[in-house]
Amino acid sequence: MFDRVEFWAEQTCSPLDSRVGWTVVDDRYVEHVRAATWLRSLVDAQGRSVGTARTYAGRLALYLTWATATGVDPVAPEVDQLAGFARWLERTPSRKHRPSRERRRTTETKVVSLASARSPATVEGILVAVVEFVRFSASRGWCEPGRR
Repeated sequence: MFDRVEFWAEQTCSPLDSRVGWTVVDDRYVEHVRAATWLRSLVDAQGRSVGTARTYAGRLALYLTWATATGVDPVAPEVDQLAGFARWLERTPSRKHRPSRERRRTTETKVVSLASARSPATVEGILVAVVEFVRFSASRGWCEPGRR
């Protein structure tokens, strides 16, 4: 199958002017160049806040991890592949282990929770970031012409 590569959001700091930004790196700390270009464009060209770039970096890292694991072209996914990603988001718990009373963990290890792992609003927010990245990728010509 495909290699398991994890992507993570990482804060950056410019050595020239100390500006803070966000990027996406793999588990060897190699920057994902296309993700980095898009995240810089959010702040510099579109006037989005660094906080928005931070949120989108985490969401994009999650998508890139999934796309790599499933063999999906991250800059040119098919509609059914995005639907598969949405289903995966609904069923797969977050990588973050935040303490809260709604961890969706049961005291019985043999009991499987049928509750969704993420709220519909969270899934939608992640998909919005992914679709914006895909649109940006298409505008840059990063996918094959004629792909739907």
